[in-house]
Amino acid sequence: MKMVFTCLFVLISTVSAQLTGYWEDFNDNSLSGWEMPNPETFYLTEADGVLQIDYTRTASSWEWDNFNYAPPQAIDIAGAPFISVKAKSDVASVLTFKPIYSDERSDWLQVNLPADNAWHTYSFQPTTAGSTIMNRIYIYLDGGSTTVTSGTVYFDDLKIGDAAVASKKTELQEAVVAAQALILNSEEGEGQGQFPAGCKLELQAAIDQASAILSLPSATDEQYISGAWDLYDACINFESQSNLANPGLNDENATLKTKYLYYNLDRLSGQGLIFGMHDATGYGVGWTNDDDRSDVKNVCGDYPGLYSWDMNHVDRNDPVDMEHFIYRIRAAHQRGGVNTLCWHQRDPKFDHFYFDRISDHGWYNVVASLLPGGEYHDFYRDRLRNMAKFLKSLRDEGGH
Repeated sequence: MKMVFTCLFVLISTVSAQLTGYWEDFNDNSLSGWEMPNPETFYLTEADGVLQIDYTRTASSWEWDNFNYAPPQAIDIAGAPFISVKAKSDVASVLTFKPIYSDERSDWLQVNLPADNAWHTYSFQPTTAGSTIMNRIYIYLDGGSTTVTSGTVYFDDLKIGDAAVASKKTELQEAVVAAQALILNSEEGEGQGQFPAGCKLELQAAIDQASAILSLPSATDEQYISGAWDLYDACINFESQSNLANPGLNDENATLKTKYLYYNLDRLSGQGLIFGMHDATGYGVGWTNDDDRSDVKNVCGDYPGLYSWDMNHVDRNDPVDMEHFIYRIRAAHQRGGVNTLCWHQRDPKFDHFYFDRISDHGWYNVVASLLPGGEYHDFYRDRLRNMAKFLKSLRDEGGH
């Protein structure tokens, strides 16, 4: 894998003075490009395909101690201004990336690392105006703090520029992983919640077809896209066959967990209520960019039971924003919360949500423009398809 990307970057560099993307996968057991000016605070080792950061902040540590990384060649992120990294930690800390550009400008990109020792993918979007040529990234844990602490943090798959933007092949790979998990976490049989005999074989056949596309050296983006769509359809067909009657839902393909949710909501009706909040995590009064924090939890001691999320995040499809959006929904599900979705659409012509803003630019009949024969009908159909693709792919670790 490392050789493949090296060849790609050399090809790019013959066209322009800089790379447009780089992927540090930590598979070469080398710390080339990495510096640790203060090894007493940050000691780096690379082994087993990850970067291990032994973090020890003492009373004598400088509050701005850091370690840093210089890629093998400057990276022009103009076309894909994104950085992503997989990280896990056994100590709660604030992770800061400070990319440095050729005109000496910099960004200050932060995220909170939970002390759950579980892998999470964090994405950043540099915003500083000026040069887009990135030379180095300074990395801080609890930058500016003098609090004594220690722990171990791991990095994997540091991606910059083009490499941080998910490919269509990656989407198909994720679909295969989800489908395999669905088979592993489902049972065939005649009992409630089980699936009729032969269902797993049908889904496995769809997985095999998708895997065959992944093995094609000349597969196109269109093949990857259709392969992922078809495989998620196969997952939905599998889930719709569960041995559990439909509790009156309009969706005949409702999943097993959806059916159980509605059964329980009906059973508990009149016995209590579920307190909910829109955008309950991710930001609040005086804080932002912490996907595990909630004002409700700060006040009441626990997260809300019902969460509301706006699908305009999916509509805009910003890779960094989507990473946070998906994490918040999955985290709410893992807590046992109920997720609900809304979609505040923007008009296709002026990209505004409020009617008076549309009027300011010259009123037009938005709804008519979206209907068959309307100027933006095909545009609207593409948006709906994008929503459908997202909902098909939004699955937990069990593939459900």
